[in-house]
Amino acid sequence: LRGSLTEMCAALADKKLRGEIVVLIAPPKETIKWDDAQIIDALKIRIPDIGVKRASEEIAGLSGQKKRDVYGMAISLKNEI
Repeated sequence: LRGSLTEMCAALADKKLRGEIVVLIAPPKETIKWDDAQIIDALKIRIPDIGVKRASEEIAGLSGQKKRDVYGMAISLKNEI
């Protein structure tokens, strides 16, 4: 059975299942990369709370951009925040 979690739940809702079930979850095939303005806005919010390094790692993971690129943006913002 393949599909989104919602589709799988709907398809299995009225079935009596026995044994174990394994569900594999993967990221979407298409990822939308954030533009620089979105990354900078997110960094401005997160840097005061968790610092440059952790904010860069978090935003890089969410944005689809490379960690070193996001870290470079964060360093340039550090003095502004």
